[in-house]
Amino acid sequence: MQLSPENITWLGELAEAYYLQGRTKEALALYEQALKLAPADVSLRQALGRLQRVHGETEAALQTLNEALKIRPNYVPAHMELVTL
Repeated sequence: MQLSPENITWLGELAEAYYLQGRTKEALALYEQALKLAPADVSLRQALGRLQRVHGETEAALQTLNEALKIRPNYVPAHMELVTL
């Protein structure tokens, strides 16, 4: 895998690693950067929504998860995140 700012997979995996390390601000920034490159990626939106919820940004999480469901209405991980809000 090429390590570049345009590599969406790399950005998502690095964001997840930051999240697991408790580096939520850095993870949020990377998820947002990745979504600028791939706005229709529902898994990135779900992950961002989860992180926003954990970070206490409930309204932002609700919006992000609803955006994921507009793209793919039956996306179960986004529905599961919404239940936790």
